[in-house]
Amino acid sequence: MKYQPKIYASALLEIPEKLLTKEAFRNFLYILRRNGDLIKLPRIVQELKKQYREKHDMKDVEIMLARENEKIVIHIQHALKLKEKPSVVIKKETLGGAVVMINDEILIDGSIQTRLQKLFHTS
Repeated sequence: MKYQPKIYASALLEIPEKLLTKEAFRNFLYILRRNGDLIKLPRIVQELKKQYREKHDMKDVEIMLARENEKIVIHIQHALKLKEKPSVVIKKETLGGAVVMINDEILIDGSIQTRLQKLFHTS
């Protein structure tokens, strides 16, 4: 029987932490394989992270920059009142500026790449 990644993630999240052992994960992988759903594992992990963040009222913040810039990271961390440092992804394609994503949704796109795309597509 096949299940959606959301169902598998919910099932894992309901297991008490003290019962999450290597054996429990082996059993989980066995069930995935038996159901022919092992290919869904990346989506299950993604869904598990999402549900865990929601359950614990956490934000997954990612900042995309063209190059390392600790000042921007610290500024965004303080502006969003984050307890821990956001993850930083370096993508030279952004050319400059920053893209801030919270829980996989773009909150701010201040990249030069986007500004140039808007400039040339609206003309």
